[in-house]
Amino acid sequence: MSYYEFRLRGVEILPSLVERVKRNVCMIICGINHKIAEIPVQSLIANVSLLYAAGLISKGTGFLTSDGYVVTAYHVVKKAIDIKCLPCTYNNLLNLKIG
Repeated sequence: MSYYEFRLRGVEILPSLVERVKRNVCMIICGINHKIAEIPVQSLIANVSLLYAAGLISKGTGFLTSDGYVVTAYHVVKKAIDIKCLPCTYNNLLNLKIG
């Protein structure tokens, strides 16, 4: 079996796997500057890229767990003052507690 044959095994299950987990995927938006608290939620969502470029937020992907936690990478939240989660299947932000 070649390297490529080995790497491609299981690819056929990806569509069903994506369907099962996508409701738990969310965008993590972390305020790393106190100025972020003054920005309305809809403006925050609409301007994520601009706020990230300005150094006011960090952002990344997270996964909602069945027991109410969100799993994400440490570098996304390490300087966070405020953490918000926007689940892909919801239309509103969830405020998260650090800890």
